[in-house]
Amino acid sequence: MRMRSLLLLMSALAASSASAQRFTLEEAVRRAVTTNPAVGESTANRRATDQELKQAQGALLPQVRLQADIGPESLRQYQSPLASQRSGDFKAGRQAGLVVRQLVFDGFSTVNETWRHAYRVDAASWRVKERVELVALDAVQAYTDILRLQDMIAQSNRNIGVHRALLSSVSARVTGGRAGRGDEDQVRERVLAAEAARAELQMRLGEAVAMFRRAVDREPKGLMWPGRAPGLPASRQAALDAAIHNNATLRAADSDTRAAEAQREAAKGSNLPTVALEGRAAAGKNSQNIAGRYDEYSAKLSANWTLYSGGTDTARQNELAERLGEQQMRLSLLRRQAIESIDKAWTTRAALSDRIRALSGQVQAAEQVVSAYRSEYELDKRSLLDLLNAEQIRYNAAVGLINAKGLAIFADYQLLAASGTLLSAMRVGLPGEAANSMRNLKENGALIPPLDFAPGLQNNR
Repeated sequence: MRMRSLLLLMSALAASSASAQRFTLEEAVRRAVTTNPAVGESTANRRATDQELKQAQGALLPQVRLQADIGPESLRQYQSPLASQRSGDFKAGRQAGLVVRQLVFDGFSTVNETWRHAYRVDAASWRVKERVELVALDAVQAYTDILRLQDMIAQSNRNIGVHRALLSSVSARVTGGRAGRGDEDQVRERVLAAEAARAELQMRLGEAVAMFRRAVDREPKGLMWPGRAPGLPASRQAALDAAIHNNATLRAADSDTRAAEAQREAAKGSNLPTVALEGRAAAGKNSQNIAGRYDEYSAKLSANWTLYSGGTDTARQNELAERLGEQQMRLSLLRRQAIESIDKAWTTRAALSDRIRALSGQVQAAEQVVSAYRSEYELDKRSLLDLLNAEQIRYNAAVGLINAKGLAIFADYQLLAASGTLLSAMRVGLPGEAANSMRNLKENGALIPPLDFAPGLQNNR
């Protein structure tokens, strides 16, 4: 009874230890998006773009300046009733004043410039999500590649072991005079070929491990095969619809297009006058050509209108119109590329499913063929070459099946990434910088975008 309890306790501890050492795909992705510097780079860019928006909004607010100066001044007057014998003498002048200026109208240049930066903030927030998804997909690829290549190497080790055992058997036949030296050389060549194939797989595994370290920043220990990805679109059209609404690359490009349009509208303001209200209060002594103490107060409405600038304003507006067209074409190109990626991912998944079914049947059939050929070879009813070829076919089918299964799992996650739903499907949160409370404000009738001081954490989109 005591021994049984001890065995149960040891089994429980072993199971607990194995569970603690596991590192699931979801854990790898969360670690990648949390620690990868590429994500930090995009979030810093978002915060910097926020500050550019605040700079643009500052031009809509009153500008307050304090001016002061002190130093000798001299005024020499000629042929003036005010001229005196002391004209031209230096006097210790000083002055201090406060100037307040409020922009009233500038052809809506500043308002449109503010909207341009608001759209740039929106694009920057989508690019945070875009970067997180790319890092997550890198982690998924490295994770599944390591497992896939490890299984392929295990199959390669089995293949080498089979050929080495066959080499020993053939060598015994050669020693006994039942086979020629050529048979032994032929098997030895197959052993070397199998070892070369394993070396190539080991090289590819090393590359996958390096990619995993870069993406996840830890050693690939405790990895385990994930199931098929959750939340897959039910159809190709559903995947396309999801991409239009959720694909971060497309949404960022759309915001860039709106920013280019706002910049073009801002440039049109140079065709209209700039009107500002300026108030001034100053006090001084022996300054501004005034002898003695004085106080100065003024409130003025000023206007400035550039009627001709050598054609530079028109050229600037034409340039920005072409830049807008360029950005619109870039958005159209990205949409086509998104559709292409959806089509490829959908086709790849379907093709891999068919390939897995075919290879599963081929592996079973190849195992039976190898078993039959081995028995017939021992009875001298089948040649060594037939047996070697059967073993090679079995190995190729087994490795192909492992490869197809691994690629099929990754293809699921590629489809989710192309449709913009990878993070939500894996329940991975986004940084706070991926949220943007100003989205769609202009379409809803807002005149000026409000400041976004504290973007909230948003788990998915």
